[in-house]
Amino acid sequence: MTHKNVVSWMSMVKAYAKQGLIEFSEEFFNQMPQKNVVSWNSMISNYVREDQCRVPLDLFQKMLNPSVVPDEATLIPEQNVVSWDIIIQALALHGHGLEPIVIFKHMQAGGIWPDETFIALLSACSKSGLLDFGRCYFEKMKSIYRISPEIEHYACMVDLLWIHGNVDLGKLILRQLLELEPHGSGLYVLLANIFGEVHRWEDVKIIGKLIKDGGSIK
Repeated sequence: MTHKNVVSWMSMVKAYAKQGLIEFSEEFFNQMPQKNVVSWNSMISNYVREDQCRVPLDLFQKMLNPSVVPDEATLIPEQNVVSWDIIIQALALHGHGLEPIVIFKHMQAGGIWPDETFIALLSACSKSGLLDFGRCYFEKMKSIYRISPEIEHYACMVDLLWIHGNVDLGKLILRQLLELEPHGSGLYVLLANIFGEVHRWEDVKIIGKLIKDGGSIK
């Protein structure tokens, strides 16, 4: 099996992972004679799907180790950013607030240009109640990286503001969003999820009625 190429090895890694046999998947991965960024990303994703947050972070750090010799694929920026995004999303998903920020700073230092990274980053700030960090990165996203905020970005900010009791500003953002997309059911669903997270069940019911009736926020 030492003569298998990367594709052959990864087919076995993925096959075991799909069956939930993450230990066997990792064993094949560790035995791979050569690894590129695609194989690292795949293994990191396997652990994320298994809700194991610390292991993919360790794998990510190993991938960035100078002893890992980069190949042509590793040097492609578009593929590098996927690795950063995956690990930030994993940390955000499991309620780690400061660690995604540290990872993001390493990402910036490495000259990697973020794309959808900000959704995971803002989500991490929201879930951990890091209002100042959330506001800071929301502004940087627009002013430095020239990324236009989308519904998901605004939803994270509304969630963060609501958690800190700034309901008026949260409603102001929501009104602006609803003016831009008055018939966007996706926005209402996101809003219902936000209310659910902060246990505002009466508001969840109101949003449910708005989805049916096409109403507006007062």
